[in-house]
Amino acid sequence: MSKGGMPIMSRFTAFAIHLGISVAIFLALLMVIVFIWYPGVYFATDGGWQGIRLIAAIDVVLGPLLTLIVFRSGKPGLRRDLTIIGIVQTAALSFGIWIVHSERPVLVVFAHDRFVTLNREQVARAEDRAIAMVKQAERLPEYAYVRLPEDAKGLNDITRQALRIGKLPYLLGDRYEYLGPANVPVILRYAVDIERLVKDKPADQERLQAFIQNHAGALADYTFVPLKGRYKLILFAFAHKNLRPLGPLDIDSSDLVSSF
Repeated sequence: MSKGGMPIMSRFTAFAIHLGISVAIFLALLMVIVFIWYPGVYFATDGGWQGIRLIAAIDVVLGPLLTLIVFRSGKPGLRRDLTIIGIVQTAALSFGIWIVHSERPVLVVFAHDRFVTLNREQVARAEDRAIAMVKQAERLPEYAYVRLPEDAKGLNDITRQALRIGKLPYLLGDRYEYLGPANVPVILRYAVDIERLVKDKPADQERLQAFIQNHAGALADYTFVPLKGRYKLILFAFAHKNLRPLGPLDIDSSDLVSSF
């Protein structure tokens, strides 16, 4: 034992212990981020990778590195220094977790010609109905439809009204409906030409083929519409026969769809 009551160990042993604890915490958070907060393709489209890098930098790099720098067995005030490191790492990690959680997609809405993912801050801007949809959802993200005029003049008028109050049309929460048979036929009018989209793109062709095999159908059985995530434009699939939503598909649709 050292004079301060702490066991004698080398700097690298202390670093290894701290790193091991940090890695265990990181792996637990990784499971939550991948399977709950950013499920499926939303991990790639809405910031899952960015969140993992942030958490890793704080948890796996920052804390253990500080221990490696300051640790010296028998050093006066070592216990105080390690306590400060623990406090700093915990505070930074808590802030990082809060950021990653707050940016997760909790609502996916179809507005005019595409789906758009919304985080909690955007849902709050869409106000009461959007907030209620998220609170009542059994599983996130929830899916909704924004009832907008289908004629060009009506759509332009609504868009101008939304912009005057600092919103885009997909944040007009008073017009939200749950995704269902009443609005899916309108959504399917904005289907993309999937064969044209994946032409000359072997990776996307493989993803499309895997999707078809997983659902035991043929290409003609499905319809695909654009989905805009925070970092990537992809597709959302529907079964053509019964109009059933099947979920997002990680095929880049930016070649056929403009961003906004």
